[in-house]
Amino acid sequence: MTVNKEPEIIVEPKDAIPLVEAVVMEESTIPTAQPSAPPLQGQGKHVKIGCGASIHSTAYIGDHCHLHAGVKIGKEAQIGKHCHFHAGVQIGDYVTIGEHNHFHMGVSVKNGATVEHHSHFHMGASVGSGAVVGRNCNVRMGAKIKENAIVPDGTTVGIGSNYG
Repeated sequence: MTVNKEPEIIVEPKDAIPLVEAVVMEESTIPTAQPSAPPLQGQGKHVKIGCGASIHSTAYIGDHCHLHAGVKIGKEAQIGKHCHFHAGVQIGDYVTIGEHNHFHMGVSVKNGATVEHHSHFHMGASVGSGAVVGRNCNVRMGAKIKENAIVPDGTTVGIGSNYG
């Protein structure tokens, strides 16, 4: 049996602290954030990797992903389950990709970008550094999502357009 020595903090609606009071609390009473878990490395189960694909040793590829020929996955990239990458897709360093995403030939996702779940990227589309693409998005052929742009859930980015 494991004993947790830190007190458990439970805040229920009747105990909620108004924001003004929270600012004047003593430092010792403010809960501190736990350090985030280190990124996963390696591969999940049933991953298919095509000829000439390149995966950085610190990247993680989730279960049931398929990487075609010439796909490149950068340093500390985190790829969720059931993603599909066609030939020539380029995923930069420190990129996070959620589950069930589909990337057609020539798509690029630059360093530090995040792609949530269930989105579709058509041939030649690109996602700029630090951009965030929400869930269930459709990024059409040749569309460019600019650096640090935020694409809301369910958005379609038109053919050849610039977003952000």
